[in-house]
Amino acid sequence: MKRKLFKKGRIRITTLLALVFFLVACTSVSATIINVPDDYSTIQGGINASYDGDTVLVQPDTYVENIDFNGHNIVLGSLFLTTSDTSYISSTIIDGNAADRVVKFVSGETSDAKIIGFTITNGSTPYTGAGIYCGSGSNPIISNNIITGNIAHTNHGGGIRCSDSSPTISNNIITGNQARYLGGGISINDGSPIIINNIITENSANEWDGGGIDCDGDISAIISYNIISGNTANGVGGTGYGGGIDCYNNTSPNLTISYNLISGNSAKLGGGILCQNAHPTIINNTITGNSASSTGGGILCGSGSNPTITNTIFWADTAPTSSEIHSGGGSSPVITYCDVQGGWEGEGNINCNPQFCYPDTGNYYLHQNSCCVGAGEEGVDIGAFGVGCGGCVYVPGDINGDSSVMGNDVTYGVRYFKGLGDPPPDSCQLPDESWLYVAGDANGSCSFTGSDVTFLVGFFKGYTPEIFWCPDIPPDNPPLTR
Repeated sequence: MKRKLFKKGRIRITTLLALVFFLVACTSVSATIINVPDDYSTIQGGINASYDGDTVLVQPDTYVENIDFNGHNIVLGSLFLTTSDTSYISSTIIDGNAADRVVKFVSGETSDAKIIGFTITNGSTPYTGAGIYCGSGSNPIISNNIITGNIAHTNHGGGIRCSDSSPTISNNIITGNQARYLGGGISINDGSPIIINNIITENSANEWDGGGIDCDGDISAIISYNIISGNTANGVGGTGYGGGIDCYNNTSPNLTISYNLISGNSAKLGGGILCQNAHPTIINNTITGNSASSTGGGILCGSGSNPTITNTIFWADTAPTSSEIHSGGGSSPVITYCDVQGGWEGEGNINCNPQFCYPDTGNYYLHQNSCCVGAGEEGVDIGAFGVGCGGCVYVPGDINGDSSVMGNDVTYGVRYFKGLGDPPPDSCQLPDESWLYVAGDANGSCSFTGSDVTFLVGFFKGYTPEIFWCPDIPPDNPPLTR
């Protein structure tokens, strides 16, 4: 009897295992690619028909829709997803028709929910998050999109709003968005978002704070490797705090702002960054060219703020008072190993021109002889970028066509410097080995001005030098030729 029961049980177990394997097998092959418009004419139709793990692949066109992922953990992508061709990002457009938020994640979507490779535009809402709204514990991935022209006209988050959610926002261009109050580009309230490697420019918070990014409440955000530039917190009839980034009521030291370029932003207070009752960690940023109409051109540390600021450049920011750093009553910032124009007391702080490569063209890498090189804590470079101006470009010149550089052949070394010196003389004798500075009328004005370039040309007759020496900065008033 026992033997029969054992055999019967074994049969049941075998049947159950077979059923499990069948279900697993079916699940593993069930992921589907849904094509829009071939399979469904609308993006929302494709989302509604999808199951977790599916991909909704969208052909280039303009889709006038307001879409909701509805809890589906799927990949929504343009053809950029399959080709890596960035032209599909600008040619695959989700247009919100100024009717609502363009994209919503409000049903607890996980990081398996992804939107990749679209232009997301023309969202308009009296609520928060006109371009993309993430709420209710949703944690999607938002990557490689252009998010532009969205307006939260009576609220927060023109481009993106994260409320009690932890999305990963990476490799996007977030530009030209507006919020009436907080976060023209991105507004964060609670959660742990990761904001990395984005270009966040020309966004505005029209009455309150955070032209580029506003961080409000109990958050543990990482804001790293972004370009945050040209954003405004206008303060029209309001506060106007933090043109680039506003940090408000973040009392747990879990907000990290690192390796960002924060430049050309403006506000009433804190042109680059404003901290109010906040304790962020600010490390290895380049904060330059920001402006405040009142005080704190680079950063303003307000009441109750104790940020830790390390290895950061504050240079060429402007304000009527405290052009670089303003520490208000009740704040205790710890600032060390920073390059601060005008100086700032603290361990390892310096006050010297960082010698950016070409700041007029947005190149804030350092010349190799910059005072910021190796001057940070534990010998790292100060600022968001290391040495990056590069050496000379060496080009062998095979004058006699014998496929070698020798005899009467030359090796040329070429570099250029913008807006240097006076027009060159008409002629120049060429020695066997020399460096020449050659004026170049780059803008076609028939004169040598600050918008033109000087080419540094080195030539070595009959050999290629073993050590390719090339100065990072040319000498004062070098001899020029043309």
